[in-house]
Amino acid sequence: MNFDRMPRISGGRAKNIVLPVLFLLLLFSLGACGGGGDDGEAPTTRTGKLDCAEECVLYGQCGANQENKTVILGNSGQPETRNHNMTLPKDTAVTILSEQQKLVLFPETKIEAPELFYQVQTEDGATTGWVAAWCVAVNE
Repeated sequence: MNFDRMPRISGGRAKNIVLPVLFLLLLFSLGACGGGGDDGEAPTTRTGKLDCAEECVLYGQCGANQENKTVILGNSGQPETRNHNMTLPKDTAVTILSEQQKLVLFPETKIEAPELFYQVQTEDGATTGWVAAWCVAVNE
Protein backbone atom coordinates (compact mmCIF):
# COMPACT_ATOMS: atom_id res chain seq x y z
CA MET A 1 0.00 0.00 0.00
CA ASN A 2 1.33 3.37 -0.95
CA PHE A 3 0.97 5.74 2.01
CA ASP A 4 2.28 8.67 0.03
CA ARG A 5 -1.05 8.98 -1.75
CA MET A 6 -3.19 9.15 1.46
CA PRO A 7 -4.33 12.60 2.48
CA ARG A 8 -2.52 14.14 5.42
CA ILE A 9 -3.25 16.99 7.72
CA SER A 10 -0.27 19.15 8.39
CA GLY A 11 0.78 19.63 12.01
CA GLY A 12 -0.31 23.28 12.11
CA ARG A 13 -3.75 22.61 10.70
CA ALA A 14 -4.32 19.70 13.12
CA LYS A 15 -3.66 21.98 16.07
CA ASN A 16 -6.11 24.52 14.68
CA ILE A 17 -8.89 21.92 14.63
CA VAL A 18 -8.07 19.56 17.50
CA LEU A 19 -7.38 22.09 20.25
CA PRO A 20 -10.67 24.00 19.90
CA VAL A 21 -12.59 20.71 19.75
CA LEU A 22 -10.83 19.45 22.91
CA PHE A 23 -11.52 22.76 24.62
CA LEU A 24 -15.23 22.54 23.79
CA LEU A 25 -15.39 18.94 25.04
CA LEU A 26 -13.74 20.03 28.28
CA LEU A 27 -16.28 22.85 28.72
CA PHE A 28 -19.21 20.49 28.09
CA SER A 29 -17.79 17.96 30.55
CA LEU A 30 -17.33 20.55 33.27
CA GLY A 31 -20.80 21.94 32.65
CA ALA A 32 -22.36 18.50 32.92
CA CYS A 33 -20.64 17.82 36.24
CA GLY A 34 -21.49 21.20 37.71
CA GLY A 35 -24.91 20.15 39.04
CA GLY A 36 -26.48 23.44 38.04
CA GLY A 37 -28.53 25.72 40.23
CA ASP A 38 -26.04 25.69 43.08
CA ASP A 39 -26.17 29.04 44.77
CA GLY A 40 -23.42 28.16 47.23
CA GLU A 41 -25.64 28.31 50.30
CA ALA A 42 -25.78 25.47 52.79
CA PRO A 43 -29.16 23.75 53.14
CA THR A 44 -31.28 25.31 55.86
CA THR A 45 -31.86 23.32 59.01
CA ARG A 46 -35.50 22.88 59.95
CA THR A 47 -36.45 23.46 63.55
CA GLY A 48 -39.59 23.15 65.57
CA LYS A 49 -41.14 22.79 68.98
CA LEU A 50 -42.77 19.71 70.49
CA ASP A 51 -46.47 20.33 70.95
CA CYS A 52 -49.24 18.24 72.52
CA ALA A 53 -51.67 19.48 69.86
CA GLU A 54 -55.19 18.13 69.30
CA GLU A 55 -54.13 15.41 66.82
CA CYS A 56 -51.18 14.44 69.01
CA VAL A 57 -53.60 13.89 71.93
CA LEU A 58 -56.22 12.21 69.73
CA TYR A 59 -53.73 9.59 68.51
CA GLY A 60 -52.23 8.97 71.96
CA GLN A 61 -48.80 10.43 71.26
CA CYS A 62 -48.63 12.72 74.30
CA GLY A 63 -49.81 12.75 77.87
CA ALA A 64 -48.80 13.43 81.46
CA ASN A 65 -45.88 11.79 83.29
CA GLN A 66 -45.65 10.94 87.03
CA GLU A 67 -44.86 14.58 87.84
CA ASN A 68 -48.05 15.57 85.96
CA LYS A 69 -46.00 17.36 83.28
CA THR A 70 -47.06 17.10 79.64
CA VAL A 71 -44.67 14.99 77.56
CA ILE A 72 -44.46 13.84 73.94
CA LEU A 73 -43.96 10.11 73.39
CA GLY A 74 -41.26 8.92 70.99
CA ASN A 75 -38.90 6.12 70.08
CA SER A 76 -35.13 6.39 69.95
CA GLY A 77 -34.69 3.92 67.09
CA GLN A 78 -37.59 4.17 64.64
CA PRO A 79 -40.98 5.76 63.99
CA GLU A 80 -43.58 4.20 66.33
CA THR A 81 -47.09 4.91 67.55
CA ARG A 82 -47.17 2.25 70.29
CA ASN A 83 -43.73 0.98 71.36
CA HIS A 84 -42.46 4.22 72.88
CA ASN A 85 -39.17 4.16 74.77
CA MET A 86 -38.63 7.87 75.39
CA THR A 87 -40.47 11.00 76.46
CA LEU A 88 -39.67 14.63 75.78
CA PRO A 89 -41.21 17.62 77.57
CA LYS A 90 -43.84 19.66 75.73
CA ASP A 91 -42.46 22.92 74.27
CA THR A 92 -38.96 21.44 73.82
CA ALA A 93 -37.14 23.15 70.94
CA VAL A 94 -35.85 20.58 68.45
CA THR A 95 -33.90 20.30 65.22
CA ILE A 96 -35.49 18.08 62.58
CA LEU A 97 -32.78 15.72 61.33
CA SER A 98 -34.89 13.68 58.90
CA GLU A 99 -38.42 12.60 58.12
CA GLN A 100 -40.03 9.30 57.20
CA GLN A 101 -43.48 8.12 56.15
CA LYS A 102 -44.82 5.04 57.92
CA LEU A 103 -48.09 3.16 57.46
CA VAL A 104 -50.20 3.60 60.58
CA LEU A 105 -53.32 1.54 61.39
CA PHE A 106 -56.01 3.67 63.01
CA PRO A 107 -57.94 1.27 65.31
CA GLU A 108 -61.18 3.26 65.43
CA THR A 109 -61.60 3.25 61.64
CA LYS A 110 -59.51 0.15 60.76
CA ILE A 111 -57.90 2.29 58.04
CA GLU A 112 -54.18 2.12 57.34
CA ALA A 113 -52.65 5.35 56.04
CA PRO A 114 -49.14 6.78 55.59
CA GLU A 115 -48.24 9.28 58.27
CA LEU A 116 -45.19 11.48 58.68
CA PHE A 117 -42.65 11.10 61.48
CA TYR A 118 -39.70 13.35 62.30
CA GLN A 119 -36.35 12.33 63.71
CA VAL A 120 -35.66 15.18 66.11
CA GLN A 121 -32.78 16.22 68.32
CA THR A 122 -33.01 18.50 71.34
CA GLU A 123 -31.13 21.81 71.13
CA ASP A 124 -28.46 20.59 73.54
CA GLY A 125 -27.93 17.46 71.40
CA ALA A 126 -28.55 15.19 74.40
CA THR A 127 -31.60 13.36 73.01
CA THR A 128 -32.43 12.12 69.52
CA GLY A 129 -35.52 10.16 68.57
CA TRP A 130 -38.58 9.78 66.36
CA VAL A 131 -41.89 11.53 67.06
CA ALA A 132 -45.11 11.77 65.07
CA ALA A 133 -45.42 14.89 62.95
CA TRP A 134 -48.74 15.57 64.72
CA CYS A 135 -46.65 16.50 67.76
CA VAL A 136 -44.18 18.93 66.15
CA ALA A 137 -44.92 22.56 65.40
CA VAL A 138 -42.43 23.16 62.57
CA ASN A 139 -40.90 26.63 62.26
CA GLU A 140 -41.35 27.73 58.65
